[in-house]
Amino acid sequence: MKRKILYLVPALYLNTAASLLYGQTLWRNPAIQDIQNIQVNKPEIGKLNDLTVSDDNVNLSTGELSPNIGLTEIKTKSLIDPIILSYKNGKGIRVNDISSDIGLGWDIGAGGSITRKVNGFPDDVTIYINPTIGVEATNPRYRKNYPKFINGWLDYANWAPIKKPKIPYLFPGTPSNNEALGGAIQRFAQKIINKQYGDGNDWFRFLFAQGTSELSGYLGGSGFPMGGGLTIADLGSMSSMGWTYIDVDGEPDEFYFNFGKYSGKFVFDGNRAPVTIPHIPGLKIESPFNSDPNTWLFTTPEGTKYYFSHTPEYTETLYSETNAAPSYDDWMGKTPEINEGVSGNEYISKWFLSKVVAVNGDTIDYNYEQMPDLLYSEKSEIKEVFKPSVGSTKTPPAYFINSGDKGFYERVLDRTTQIRIKGPKRLSLIKTSDNNTIKFEYNGLTREDIDQSQTSPSDKRRTLSSIKKFDFNSKLIEKLDFNQSYFSSQCPTYDCKRLKLDNVRRIGADESTISAITSFQYFDESLPQRNNFHQDYWGYYNNNNRNTLIPKVYTMGAMYDYPGADRTPSEEKAKASMLKKIVYPTKGSVEYEYELNDFGTDFEFPTNPVTNNKTGGLRIKKISKRESENVAPIVQSFTYKLSNGKSSGELPELLRTSTSQEDNNGAGRMFERQKIVVNEDTGQTSVYIMIYSTPKYLFTDDLLRYSRVVVDTEGKGSTEYLLSSFNTDPDYKTINYKWSRESGKGFRMIPQFMLETGYIYNIFNHPTIHTPDKSYARGLVLSKIEKDSSGKTLRETINKHNMNPTGYSPKQIFGVGTSSIDSFLVEDSDIQSMDFVLSFYKSDYVYLESTKVNDYSGNNSIVNSESNNYNNFCLLQNKNTLFSNNDLLEVRYKYAYDKSVQKLIDANIINLPIETEASKNGKLISKSEIKYDNAINIYPSSILSYNFLDNTARTDISYDLYDDKGNLLQYTTKGNQPVTIIWGYKSTEPIAKIEGITYSELASKLGFSNTNMGYKNLQIVNNSNADTNNDYEDQTLIPSLDDFRNNPELSQYRITTYTYDPLIGVKSITPPSGIRESYIYNSAGRLEKIVDVDGKLLKEFKYNYKN
Repeated sequence: MKRKILYLVPALYLNTAASLLYGQTLWRNPAIQDIQNIQVNKPEIGKLNDLTVSDDNVNLSTGELSPNIGLTEIKTKSLIDPIILSYKNGKGIRVNDISSDIGLGWDIGAGGSITRKVNGFPDDVTIYINPTIGVEATNPRYRKNYPKFINGWLDYANWAPIKKPKIPYLFPGTPSNNEALGGAIQRFAQKIINKQYGDGNDWFRFLFAQGTSELSGYLGGSGFPMGGGLTIADLGSMSSMGWTYIDVDGEPDEFYFNFGKYSGKFVFDGNRAPVTIPHIPGLKIESPFNSDPNTWLFTTPEGTKYYFSHTPEYTETLYSETNAAPSYDDWMGKTPEINEGVSGNEYISKWFLSKVVAVNGDTIDYNYEQMPDLLYSEKSEIKEVFKPSVGSTKTPPAYFINSGDKGFYERVLDRTTQIRIKGPKRLSLIKTSDNNTIKFEYNGLTREDIDQSQTSPSDKRRTLSSIKKFDFNSKLIEKLDFNQSYFSSQCPTYDCKRLKLDNVRRIGADESTISAITSFQYFDESLPQRNNFHQDYWGYYNNNNRNTLIPKVYTMGAMYDYPGADRTPSEEKAKASMLKKIVYPTKGSVEYEYELNDFGTDFEFPTNPVTNNKTGGLRIKKISKRESENVAPIVQSFTYKLSNGKSSGELPELLRTSTSQEDNNGAGRMFERQKIVVNEDTGQTSVYIMIYSTPKYLFTDDLLRYSRVVVDTEGKGSTEYLLSSFNTDPDYKTINYKWSRESGKGFRMIPQFMLETGYIYNIFNHPTIHTPDKSYARGLVLSKIEKDSSGKTLRETINKHNMNPTGYSPKQIFGVGTSSIDSFLVEDSDIQSMDFVLSFYKSDYVYLESTKVNDYSGNNSIVNSESNNYNNFCLLQNKNTLFSNNDLLEVRYKYAYDKSVQKLIDANIINLPIETEASKNGKLISKSEIKYDNAINIYPSSILSYNFLDNTARTDISYDLYDDKGNLLQYTTKGNQPVTIIWGYKSTEPIAKIEGITYSELASKLGFSNTNMGYKNLQIVNNSNADTNNDYEDQTLIPSLDDFRNNPELSQYRITTYTYDPLIGVKSITPPSGIRESYIYNSAGRLEKIVDVDGKLLKEFKYNYKN
């Protein structure tokens, strides 16, 4: 059930359109911030103790449930970071999933991180350590087991070779210029798109920076063309063919970030610049690669800076070894019967948020605890089956030419990967510039569900036991205890066990009172041992009873039909250890029911004659909420069907095409056909079928979307949603080519050898580069129809979305994926042709263009519509609202760039509306503007409104003086009355408001320095800084505030004073009348009673929770 916290953030008393969200870790406009804080509101009951729960958070487009529970928060005047408990496994628990230190499926959202998905090879890996342009490099970057060196996306593209005649291979020696490999790939892509074929060694890049004659002469030749050979070697090396000693990175990695209110992904373009996909207006990203300082820096369009340090204290490194890497077998020479290649890869996989800095200088710092390395494995297999074929051998070869290994009919290759997370981190401390802190303590259960065999007893990893919040005086404000156990398991070893979060208890500040318990229940089915064979195609628990992960293969027409494991999904097994129920302190609860995902098809397999195919993962089916134990539940049901009863689930095009050919529940192509030359004299080949245990040809992470979902609330009506999906917004097309060699010769870049193959399904070894992602355009609400319990339509909403407003040009970053039908697993082979695919990332900006609402709830239909226009910075420029009576309201916005406010532009505060105009039926009815005329800061100086008759401006309020923390010290109202504010509690809260006097007049009367920090020497300020308990407040602080109010020098002014329980709420308010109200909180931080100046009880609050 949803339970809301009512925060002490009062309403804005200014009529402006400039208000900003006070959301997660972001900066607020000081004008709004300070006026809000001056108007100190009385506390709300239950303000601190109630968890903020979003227990029905469902992504309708995917059916995924993700409940969130707000635990607490840490903040300054300008920053806030909520601490959120989130359930991340709404699709199901995979057999190989490893729990966090909270519990299986749960995570704590605080701070932020950047994670990397490596495509091809890590972007930042270089052939040499610290190479320099124009200087021959001498320090190669060796890898585990000495496989090939890596020329990464950000590494130099153009090299001069090492000129040592004894080296029979091309090898880069000196970087020639600053062009990145990714930049060379952009040029290559444009030439392919423009069909600019032609022999020339710079067709792809200035490979090794040598002219044709010089390079061929260096190799002992007589001037033969090298362009085709060099380029095909580059392309081949993108899939570990090609160059003998170098692998070439063909596509950028994907970096996923999450902090504050921002999340998304970015890639590096050809100029080494990060580009968000899709576009996030105003978000600037600076990289630590090839630049200083040694940190990631994200600057939001509010001007807040987020730092992710590129140092060991804030990073995790992933190291992996695969049992045998196919491309490296025999790389040191022929070794029959032995696959000696072990692929060892190592790269930084995660960066953690280290610091946040607001424009006013407020900071939040994050510290992390380093744990012992995390060890685990991921089982994978490949089955090779000989297939007699027309034009190829009818029996396996006696041996393979290059390796000398014997031929075979069938074999299974173990491709299990051993993984070590080096230096894993977990959050230990958050500290603000106000010295408020949140501590994370890990004194819970010893982790019995992970491999700790290499860890000493004193260093063994333990679970999160508590979160404690302290104010700037180190006083405990609140505490949350986490209690865990282990799910029942099918065996006693660590890889059978799973950590279970049982409950979260809120403890009073006295650390003895349990004020509230939120508990969790799960489905009883237990998961098998990790790497068990009981897995469906996606890794969820299923009914497979074979001792292999190699799936059975059945294709339309039975051309390729092989027995194997049952990898089909099981609804009951997939629910194993899933969250079933949340029980709240009131004994109210929410219960979840799940079902398997499905998708609609237009074809039927003889073995599976259905048109609604079950597929991997779970979706939410039903949510039942109870306010308390003994009341009937409110039940929401979710239906994912079209009006004709067919599933509204849709697959991406390539997946849909392969599914029409293979009966595998939408897992994509699980096999491929490979051939290899087995007789050099005749050119005769043998054909093998490669069957993979892990889906190889998915092409995308966005695998399933629903286009229509109906949410029915029992007895109350329903809402039908139509959503954008693959049919309305398919991914962009790749550009596919086959490049064949000239008969008996090499590869030449001329049209007759370059064939554009189109966008087709085939069973041959094929590049596995991602399709151009457009997932950001899916899941948008196209229409919403609300009906009452009788089925009568009450309201219909129709949305129209668009992409890339006029004047905005999205960036397009190309990558290249390669393969060859002549390549063969674990064997060297003679390549006759090369398939390559150009894919790309595009920084589109998707926006809501218009909304039309038809309201049928009254006697007459009412139609209102809105339209939005965005400028070339993708910021809302104007909003038009057409009402049912044909009145047209137009609101126009101008920003820092429009008004040339350079100080805001320099600080990247670019999404704040500075000027707002409103017109009705073409007539101006209001206009306001925020001015930034203070030369010494970037805070607002005044707010103007305009007389719409003659367009003359008047000042509604002026912001005259700020302190060093950005706190407003003096403002002047429209009636020319000055108001001065004194800040206490270490500059975090207003403790006195004096109306009718300027700050300089106050300084003169009270004898403190007339500077923006002079007030900090006042006794009331010093006393508030030292306020640590009720006795001090009653005996020292309040009397000093009363003395301040009663000072004869101030007798003619209206004075209001305030005291606080820091991080809890206001403790007392004394208005000009002197009639004080005091607010008393219990040890759990709840408002308990309100008393007057004489201690008389005015109101009392009781909190009763069931045990």
